[in-house]
Amino acid sequence: MNVRDMHSMGGMKPEDAGIFRGFNIEYPEYTVVTPQTGMTFQVRSLTVAEVNKLKASGTTPSSSTELINKTLWGAITSPPQEIKSYEDFLKLTTLKDREAVIYGMYVMTFGDERDFNVVCSECGADRQLKIHMSDMFSMTPYPGTDAMSSTYEVQKASGSVVPDLEMERIVAEKQMAAYKKQQEMAMAAAGMQSTAPITAHVDLDPIQAAANDGIGLGTATPATIMPVKNEYAPVQRPADIPIDQESKPEAVQKVSNAVPILEKEISVPLPISKVVAIVYQPTLNDEWDILKSVSLARREDTEVVNETLIVKRFEVMDPRSKQPVQVIERREDILKGYQSLPHRDRMEISKAYRENFADYGVKLQQEWECFKCGAGNELNLDIVVQFFRMVTVA
Repeated sequence: MNVRDMHSMGGMKPEDAGIFRGFNIEYPEYTVVTPQTGMTFQVRSLTVAEVNKLKASGTTPSSSTELINKTLWGAITSPPQEIKSYEDFLKLTTLKDREAVIYGMYVMTFGDERDFNVVCSECGADRQLKIHMSDMFSMTPYPGTDAMSSTYEVQKASGSVVPDLEMERIVAEKQMAAYKKQQEMAMAAAGMQSTAPITAHVDLDPIQAAANDGIGLGTATPATIMPVKNEYAPVQRPADIPIDQESKPEAVQKVSNAVPILEKEISVPLPISKVVAIVYQPTLNDEWDILKSVSLARREDTEVVNETLIVKRFEVMDPRSKQPVQVIERREDILKGYQSLPHRDRMEISKAYRENFADYGVKLQQEWECFKCGAGNELNLDIVVQFFRMVTVA
């Protein structure tokens, strides 16, 4: 059949003319609720062609990362309403959220049951474990998400959970924020302006709060709050920075996990260098922006680049004014500064990130007992590494 004959088919479907376009398959799907942003995705299994494309992917980190992100986006059959495009997906999805979506795609593509060769940490005996991935899976969600708050309120109303003080505080703060927003919208619609200064959310007891977060070995840094008539007050420093006790306004409110994780920044005074590191939760877009700048680097050269992903900027503080005199934001400069830090400072950055961000995510963990010596062992899997391992052998 030539092109002219095909055009003459009019409204005829290609399959009616004997043209095979592939099977009409309803792919299995998995519902994923992301741990850090609380968004819900429907994700399907990958096709043979998609797995083969991943298997033959490029060797540079940037090309591999771009391919996995686009493959994930293509496998999402129903994104949350906040995400309308691939660009939205990159900007609103954190690295920890991606692990949850990859888990759903992994189970749908390769199945739930898996065999693992394990070795006893006590006697060295090896054995094979047959494990269901769903039995290994657990998730620690960030309590500041709308999904967590809504679920808690429903469960409390039904009597299935005991009231929790932390969640009660988060729900109350979210309700207050929603009420203030409604007031603003109503006043804007009526052509009115607010004259009451609105202060930023900072810690009531910043020194103790910083100590609880593993921060506080450096000098407390004042946050300047500048009420401005008819609008929200801009702050010169991130809201969680410890502020000077004598200058602290009485009206300030405590920062908590009610702050959306994409807006949360943790200021970490480093004990040796006295530099302040601003730590945050990077998104897929942040990762992609960095990897593009080192697209030709080898994998081993990008390890330290990935390690600095969690640092948004460094600030060198004036010991007298407690205000930043130098801000390091350029990624190349952040990398240089990070590599020159004493190791204890590096540990402080890692600790702050772990306690405020990294613990909220998915985990694949399974306990098992050695058949030879009876010792208890634990199998922990990295879902991203496991996914690519399965792609390799598929």
